[in-house]
Amino acid sequence: MDHEAGPSRQRSVFSCSPRDFHLPQSIIEVEDVAVPRTPESRIPIPAKRHTPARCVPAVLRDKNKMRVAELLQEERAPSCFEIASEARLQRHLMGQTSLQDHVSRRVRRSRIAQERGVRVTSLLGVSHDEEEEEEEEEEVDEEGVDPMMMAEHLGRLFGGGRMMSKRYRDFLEALQNAAYDPVRRLVVLQDLAEQLSIATEDVFLGGFPMHGLLVELLWTLGSDEPRTHPVHASDDSGDAELYACRCITYILEAAPPVVPHVASIVCQHGTIPLLITKLQEISYIDLAEQVLQTFEKLSHTNAAEIVRAGGMLAMLQYLDFFGIHVQRTAMAAVAHCAKVRPTHTRHVTDVVPIVRQVLGYSDARLVESACECVCHWLTNLPDEDALDEFLPAVCALLARGLGQATDGLPTLAPDTYARLLQALAHAARARVSAAHLLYEHHLLETVHTFLSSSVSDGVPSALAVLRDMLPPLPCTGIFDAKMYTAKAYEQQCRLAEREHCELGALDVPSRRLSTSSEREQRAIDARAQTQRTWPSFFHRYAAHLLPVLLRVYAASRALRATPTVLEIVLRTLWHTSTETLVPALEHVPLASFFAGVLTSGDTEQALQGVELLVTRLSYLPYLVREGVVHQVTHLADEGDIRAKLVGARLAVIPDDAHIQAARDIPKTLRAIASRIEAASHADALRDALAALVEWIPRMTGFEMQVSGVLDALRQPGLVSGERRHALRDVLLPVHAPLLSCLHDVVSRSEDECVLSAGGVESLKKRVQLRLTPDPATAGKLPPTFHSLVVSVHAVVRIQSLHDFLRPKMDFMLRKQGPWHLVLEANGRPMPRSATLYKCVGLPDDAYPVQYRMAEREEEETPEPLDEDVPSYAPALDLIRELHDLWESAVPEALYVNGPLSAKLAQQLDEPLVLASECLPTWARTLPVRYPCIFPFETRLKYMQHTALDFARLMHQYRHVCARDDTLMLHANMPRQKVRIARNQLLESAIRVLELYAHTPSLLEVEYFDEPGSGLGPTLEFYTLVSQAFQAMPDLWRGEPSMPLFPKPSGDASLFRVLGQFVAKSIVDLRMIDVPFHPLFWRAVLGRRVPHTLETLEALDAVQARSLRALQTMPADELERLELDGTLPGTERELVQGPLTSANINAYIQAVVDVSLHDGIAPQLDAFRAGFESVLSLDALRVFASHELSALFGQATEDWSEATLLRTIVPDHGFSSDSEP
Repeated sequence: MDHEAGPSRQRSVFSCSPRDFHLPQSIIEVEDVAVPRTPESRIPIPAKRHTPARCVPAVLRDKNKMRVAELLQEERAPSCFEIASEARLQRHLMGQTSLQDHVSRRVRRSRIAQERGVRVTSLLGVSHDEEEEEEEEEEVDEEGVDPMMMAEHLGRLFGGGRMMSKRYRDFLEALQNAAYDPVRRLVVLQDLAEQLSIATEDVFLGGFPMHGLLVELLWTLGSDEPRTHPVHASDDSGDAELYACRCITYILEAAPPVVPHVASIVCQHGTIPLLITKLQEISYIDLAEQVLQTFEKLSHTNAAEIVRAGGMLAMLQYLDFFGIHVQRTAMAAVAHCAKVRPTHTRHVTDVVPIVRQVLGYSDARLVESACECVCHWLTNLPDEDALDEFLPAVCALLARGLGQATDGLPTLAPDTYARLLQALAHAARARVSAAHLLYEHHLLETVHTFLSSSVSDGVPSALAVLRDMLPPLPCTGIFDAKMYTAKAYEQQCRLAEREHCELGALDVPSRRLSTSSEREQRAIDARAQTQRTWPSFFHRYAAHLLPVLLRVYAASRALRATPTVLEIVLRTLWHTSTETLVPALEHVPLASFFAGVLTSGDTEQALQGVELLVTRLSYLPYLVREGVVHQVTHLADEGDIRAKLVGARLAVIPDDAHIQAARDIPKTLRAIASRIEAASHADALRDALAALVEWIPRMTGFEMQVSGVLDALRQPGLVSGERRHALRDVLLPVHAPLLSCLHDVVSRSEDECVLSAGGVESLKKRVQLRLTPDPATAGKLPPTFHSLVVSVHAVVRIQSLHDFLRPKMDFMLRKQGPWHLVLEANGRPMPRSATLYKCVGLPDDAYPVQYRMAEREEEETPEPLDEDVPSYAPALDLIRELHDLWESAVPEALYVNGPLSAKLAQQLDEPLVLASECLPTWARTLPVRYPCIFPFETRLKYMQHTALDFARLMHQYRHVCARDDTLMLHANMPRQKVRIARNQLLESAIRVLELYAHTPSLLEVEYFDEPGSGLGPTLEFYTLVSQAFQAMPDLWRGEPSMPLFPKPSGDASLFRVLGQFVAKSIVDLRMIDVPFHPLFWRAVLGRRVPHTLETLEALDAVQARSLRALQTMPADELERLELDGTLPGTERELVQGPLTSANINAYIQAVVDVSLHDGIAPQLDAFRAGFESVLSLDALRVFASHELSALFGQATEDWSEATLLRTIVPDHGFSSDSEP
């Protein structure tokens, strides 16, 4: 072992359980004298776990294991101490904490045990809640489990207690005696460092000579000489100081939670000032590196002492002289110290230039630590001007991570950017100089780019920056909430009666402000005046940011960002001059936005915005047309005080020509809607639709709804026969404004929210449970089972909780005969297939769960699904009908609804909700009912996250589970390896798919007599099988280059295998190349396939032309051909006798029917059966037929230079401007 590598290693952990050691079976499984050997009493041997351990010499580790093995040979079966420590042993095996931590806690608590205690236990995926365990006390149970006996037994196994403390007392004595001998002292320090490097918490259980060792070690580093030295000693060498510092680091590293004051004891001996001197004057670089590692350990618990002693500057002043790993250690220690609010700002200002320089480094971990420092300092010291030095570098970082800039700066984690934005918001709110500096370094452009590209968890922080860079709103006038109370309303009504005027004609009342409020108002006015001098500052908000904010509002309600968006809009409208607002808001749909806000329930801020638009701008016609006035009247009728006052002020505004025209539009549209509904034939319908077409480009969603146009267009008669053609032909020229108007109707009415559990990181969240038996079951169990507190991953299924508790009850009860365990929450049984999140959510405190014994297993009753039709469904129905009518004549992007698509994308980033099958009703039904309103990428992700099973969903998030052993058990997919013969590929594929297609394992293929294995041969298998199916002419009609469509009366058995093959490629996320015709997918999914010659021509142009020629051929010429009535290419008779002019049309229709339906029905049924045996066919209903063809191999790939430049992202210091 190389001890010069520093202490950045984990402590080794040794177990006292047979489960930790792969010993011979005869050693582990032995019979207990008191308990007859049964299958239940056999010690289970779980699979080997790789717990993180220190890289200690193999000899030392083997000696420990052999010593434990020798002791275990004397044991016969699980003794009483093993039964009691089962949970602690399992938790130790999981690497979650040290076993000695729990042993020492039990030893301490056993001395003050109360009358009744709670046993806390755990198994795989279930761990202790330490705070609950500290509060509860444990008693000796009925089985005779004594915690003191257990501690002594474990201490003997670990070699702890007196023997361990004697070893370190010997080291202390050796150090004292070697004070006059530097060589001997160095040897002792080396041995002590090696011993401490493999030490665990048990060294502190006995009489560890903490004080004496620290005195000797600190004297070695240059502290005052101890009085225990026999003679005055000379100065130690650098190596001795290095090992002394290393010993201190190992002591801090091995300190258990049961000895929480170890770091404080170390600091009480003057360690921090002494270590700082070693960094201020570096004479030995290895010693300085070791000191930095010691500071990193101390910074977790004693950051305040380090800051007060000037430790941050000492750690950073020579940062560039160290290697990258030491630099990371130093920056991590400073980041921990930055959490402490400093008593003197000079401690921070001294290191500001160094940390600002680190922000520009290329190492992501260094930059992450520097960003953490900046976040804490900007938050704790918002008024410190010296911190402005950070702002340019932070803006550059954000431009790299959130904007469009490409430079050498590293990309950081999303939560780092969010914390940086939140810190910048603090600085911008506190100091206008900071806001000006952020504006000059283009922070607004960066945030604009970020908000335009995506909606994620960083949106609230980005909005906070935009809000706090603006001056606050005043506290008077329409923003004074006290002027809009019921009492104020009554006073204004009485005042209007006395003045003999309308309520709305009164001026907005104001009240006298307090001294502090007046001071605050003057500061707001001064800041606004200053910011008006900044070039185009308010114009950027009004013209560029407001449109983006309106989209963010519609898509981010689950992120609690909507109040912030409304406040930004209000601040912009209040502080921006009228000359700037009028041209900037020309293309900003503020009236439609406030109409939607009033509908969703955020009424107070929306009504403030309505008043601002009316008082500052001539905006009333727009408010009338978008339904804002209608909504204000509705709120006033419901008793909203502010709505009453706003409605009264709107009512007194005189009608001009624009306002009167806005009020007349619904009447005109209502007359046109009546004509559409009353149209009795196609010509009358075309005339009515032509009149509507003239209004569609300037019609609003509100006018479409209130006039009845939407209901008229949706009447059943309009989607059949000639009316269908009229609707398609007349409305096609105005497809863009019509679809835009329909999307406006949807956006005004929908108020769907995303069910958020914490984003991608939600998989790591845990739930505390308190398991208690019902009275009948409690009487059969010992007291230790009466209250079990566990902490479980919220994504774990109830079956895992059942498997954890049932074996323990079996062991304690030894009950013969069948019985079943039922878990209940709030009196309702918890289905075993459900996740914990679905049953109990994410409670803040320990959630009570009761368990009971039942004679029979209770059946799980599925919960009824909520299928309520949303209020905006009529608009979506019309969009879907228009999509079917126009088909490919209109770009797919025009059908996409932006707000709903953004919300669905957010919902699909909630893996805990997805794994628990807790999707909201709208997210579960809308993609299936109205797939055209979502982009293809979103629907593909929806299918992959909802149609696949729990294991495959967890496998897609394995990068999140990488550091959690329990989650990795769920994220690791089982793999099924098969070996096939390449020269019998299709026969082998048929056999493999029949055997393994329906299994949950990932299929991996190898070939006989070939060494390759893994992903490469597997992908080749899918490619070769795809080619083999394509190369079978007996299955497909048309030319080989044509898309695939079944040939009538083909082999149906192979279509079952083909269905399995396609479904398996979906569940295993493998790409295949089987270019099905879109009509094939329409037929498979049961969609409408027109039985016409035009449809047949799309499949077989040659045959369609031949049939059309026969249809138009003269009768005598047709009779001379003497053609029979069989299906072309077969002997199947479709009409009797030769073809004549009398039966030719029937023959052609029979050929079309057989080609498109009757002749291919067996193939389609076989394909559906094969697909359904692997995956539900409903998973494909979110795609259009042409999208399915593209998904399975018919797409044309774009390899243009523009596409490559757009998709390739420069990295590793290169940018788009770098030389080739």
